[in-house]
Amino acid sequence: MTRGPIAIAVVPFIPSSSSLSSLSSSWLLLLLFLSLSLTSATAGSTVAVVGRPVEIRAAVILPADSKFIVTLSKVMPVLDIAVRDLYAKGILRETDVTFRFMQKDDKCEDIEAMRSGFELIINGRVDLFLGPTCDYGVG
Repeated sequence: MTRGPIAIAVVPFIPSSSSLSSLSSSWLLLLLFLSLSLTSATAGSTVAVVGRPVEIRAAVILPADSKFIVTLSKVMPVLDIAVRDLYAKGILRETDVTFRFMQKDDKCEDIEAMRSGFELIINGRVDLFLGPTCDYGVG
């Protein structure tokens, strides 16, 4: 059975050097995880297998070009730090939950953002979306 997206999140988060060292990134990821858990519990679409971690597949749809404020190169390190922080603090265990972030460059174009999102939905390879953040891509 193919699962569709369980949660959709538009996160207008602009990472800075101070936010990288703060807990805000891990709390953001924990909030997304909790919304995913609550939604899947009511929908009954996620089945955990004993002994195997649940993999949360998140699409990160952002521009790669550094001329934009929010880009893949700025957000991906924040997500990696957030995941490591969740594991290090014991909030989540890697044996229970793993994260896979799939990067998609939307070039800050609405058509590209929608195409990337639909492609991932149709193929059933995504649980939640982070982005897009560009004005037209969000609409």
